[in-house]
Amino acid sequence: VVPLTVHFPDLVMEDSIENNDLFIEKLGEMKELDKIPGTSQPPPGKFVEVFTPLVEKGHEIVVITISSAMSGTYQSALNAAQVVGKDRISVIDSRTTAAAQKFLVEYAASASLEGASREELVSLVEKKKKLIKLYLLPDSLEYLRRGGRIGKAQALLGTLLNIKPVLKINEEGIIDVFDKVRTRKKAFKRIA
Repeated sequence: VVPLTVHFPDLVMEDSIENNDLFIEKLGEMKELDKIPGTSQPPPGKFVEVFTPLVEKGHEIVVITISSAMSGTYQSALNAAQVVGKDRISVIDSRTTAAAQKFLVEYAASASLEGASREELVSLVEKKKKLIKLYLLPDSLEYLRRGGRIGKAQALLGTLLNIKPVLKINEEGIIDVFDKVRTRKKAFKRIA
């Protein structure tokens, strides 16, 4: 795991590595400030630190990153693979995130334990990622507003009309609006 970093006004934390209680506390502080934290991709050097000892031990590596349309993590991993040994490292752009990315990682790990080669793993994951459909139903429009995806007026109107956007990650790995429906119940039905 090579984590992204999360930037708070007074602290930078590695995602999923450091103190989760502190992370939640900092998110609460940001909510009070009506802001969201920033994130940044891991630099290639972080990947080099992870890759080098594994390659030196004779291992091959398959990296499955968050969508390149959402983060520069994919490019950082590619750059590190060039430095460490591109003939021993394959980097896959998942074109997704969150649970869908986790699914691809678990699928690849399972195939690896069954003896699949690095090349076979890449082929399997590339095929499997085309079958994944990831839909998102935000609890509120507030975080879309804070993240700059919609304006204050849109957020207010959507809240007043009880509009629930159903989002999806498209084939290019970009978050798109799939549909806009009224009520959470209708949104779940639309996803189904």
